Amino acid sequence: MSEALDRFADQQAGGNLPDTRKYTIEVSNDLGAQLSRLAKRCTAVDKGCNGATTHGALTVERLLAMLAEDCGMIIRRPESLEGSGMANLLASHGYDLGE
Repeated sequence: MSEALDRFADQQAGGNLPDTRKYTIEVSNDLGAQLSRLAKRCTAVDKGCNGATTHGALTVERLLAMLAEDCGMIIRRPESLEGSGMANLLASHGYDLGE
């Protein structure tokens, strides 16, 4: 039953594949420019270390997807570096998950 509900939620969220979801967000032009600069800086770091990063060269979309993956780690692997780091970040915004 849970899997069926998850598939339904995926379809409602507009995902292209049964195991994906697509989200659309709006950001200010200033934030968009900042994210673009950050993605370019991350890509430069990736190139500087010959691709020894976890996600390779980043676009804004890939950067946000990577951060979303790390948020998911809060649930899937809370003790991981990514999961605990994102939980700390959320706590700094007042969302103390207390786990």
